[in-house]
Amino acid sequence: MAPRQPDHDPMLGRDGDPIRAALFARLSALADGDPERGPIRDRLITGHLPLAAHIAKCYAGRDSEAELLRSACTGLIEAVDRFDPAEDDFLTFAILSMTDAVRCHRREATRPQDAPSRADRGDARPAPVSRAMEATLAELDRRLLAAPVSGSLRTSHAGPRARTDQP
Repeated sequence: MAPRQPDHDPMLGRDGDPIRAALFARLSALADGDPERGPIRDRLITGHLPLAAHIAKCYAGRDSEAELLRSACTGLIEAVDRFDPAEDDFLTFAILSMTDAVRCHRREATRPQDAPSRADRGDARPAPVSRAMEATLAELDRRLLAAPVSGSLRTSHAGPRARTDQP
């Protein structure tokens, strides 16, 4: 069997490290408003689109592969924009970013529509749950405080109806 010819961008894989490093070095050297940033950024994104497609395909199942690909591409764009060449390896960073974006998409897609999203929910609990928790905690506090107080007064936990040392 003949060896398979690479049909992907030479930027992918470890062979593309020098190309990727040179592009990120040029990108980081340019100012934010520089018109040369756009084509370099686009080259980095389009060069890694096959990787985004692969990650989307790995998570395909019940979800539409197009939606997963869109999420993976969003993760790739965020990875290109946030990557710091001095701190990390881009492929590792991009794979984690794309995988996280796809997983977040799947989590949000499988969430019931009437349930609040993670952003909407925050740390607040629904009012009935909060009221029930407050009532339960108040009852527990009352019981916990009643035992030492009634012991020192020599009364039962039920209340100071009668002292226990009376004849």
